[in-house]
Amino acid sequence: MLFGRVIAGLALLLVLQSCQELECRTEDPSCNLTGGMSLLLASGVVLIPDPKIYVGDRGNGLYRMDDMTGSGQTLYDGSAGTAFSDLRDAYVDENGNLYAATRLPGRIYKFQDMSGTGQQEYTGTAGTVFSQTYGVFADPSGRIYMVDQGNDMAASFDDMVGTNQQEYSGTPAFNNPNRIFVGPDSKIYISDGLFGQIRRLDDLTGTGEVTYDGSAGTTFGGTFGIFVTSSHIYVVDPSNALVHRFDDMVGSNTVTYDGSAGTAFAFPRGIWVDSQNRIYVTDETNDLVYRFDDMSGTNQIEYNGSAGTPFSNPTAVVVR
Repeated sequence: MLFGRVIAGLALLLVLQSCQELECRTEDPSCNLTGGMSLLLASGVVLIPDPKIYVGDRGNGLYRMDDMTGSGQTLYDGSAGTAFSDLRDAYVDENGNLYAATRLPGRIYKFQDMSGTGQQEYTGTAGTVFSQTYGVFADPSGRIYMVDQGNDMAASFDDMVGTNQQEYSGTPAFNNPNRIFVGPDSKIYISDGLFGQIRRLDDLTGTGEVTYDGSAGTTFGGTFGIFVTSSHIYVVDPSNALVHRFDDMVGSNTVTYDGSAGTAFAFPRGIWVDSQNRIYVTDETNDLVYRFDDMSGTNQIEYNGSAGTPFSNPTAVVVR
């Protein structure tokens, strides 16, 4: 009995040592353990894998890799169904479901893994048929959100047959919306590209709609990727080759970064912030995904996909 207690104690000590921090981010209701950790459950010790890095690439499809050197790199092109054509965004929900948005034809995809298991495709036929889908997101309830540049609208629906499809075109009307994100405050954030602004809404009826154009700092030249945490709003500005970070929809405490701790940004597109607050950015012109610790570019790392098929216009990044 004593031996069993010692073994159990050692197992728990190992778990606690390797799981020094349990991070539950308000923008992600799932709780992630960091660093290749183990969690002691009633049934024993269960290994929790490190998050994967996913890169949506216009030329090649969806990549997944274990780290910023490309370890374990795999690539999926949609060929379990309709192959991707001009993939513009990707998302991974907390249950591991993968989503993609393609521009031509306008289509949202959902599948279970990097082999395309269970692939479903939806083109908006429960409402306005999609024209050029640029952004995709899924909230914790599983409701799916998208933005459509061709129709200048945002839409949401419960499932991949369009149940309870809701659409909104903005006030004033959107002008090339390209990304959508539901923040930890349950607000909907939309990047409205040609207006060079972001919008925040309470829902897709437009309730509580407010806009911001970057004017508290460097005014946005055009907006693309957007990511929202409990503390900050991050916006990618391809026209100015900048990432902006600010605290609220009036631009409080604005800071910008241009990638110059390494290869300066040329045409940045996608953005993600991981559970350690490290920032990931894709750049379509440089064909790179970047990771850095803060808005000064500390510990900047860059990767071009060369462990397999090199990137060709990477446009989105997700870490999950």
